[in-house]
Amino acid sequence: MNLYVAQFVLVEECQETSERTYYITSSLLAASDPEQAFSHAQSWLPGYEDQMHNEAGQLVRYHASGLYELEEVAVQPTRLLEATHGLYGVEVGHFRVPLASQSVTPKAKAELAVFSGQRAQQGVPRDVPASAALPLRPGRA
Repeated sequence: MNLYVAQFVLVEECQETSERTYYITSSLLAASDPEQAFSHAQSWLPGYEDQMHNEAGQLVRYHASGLYELEEVAVQPTRLLEATHGLYGVEVGHFRVPLASQSVTPKAKAELAVFSGQRAQQGVPRDVPASAALPLRPGRA
């Protein structure tokens, strides 16, 4: 089993104003290979559907429009706890936030890091050790 991080595009839409807000949420999952990880992540999409009324009484709907990224975590599951005590912990992927004026759109399966052979948003080939990639440091956005 390997660990993967699935990043989902979540959409919050006010029905009366059609105003949309986009979020990225990440989940850690275990799978035997990228195909199984992709299948698990896809099966979770309906679970993000919800609706409520905001303070103004307007109907707000939530849904996941798809995967933004799917990456394999460089640390083996058996070493995960130990690795969290290392410098900067365990890097579980990161992404460049689009400009506020841009919408966030899901990627096609072939564009996801585990299928394209690239680390997300870094352009680092998958065979480069994770230690050679720039880790996110506490306090950095």
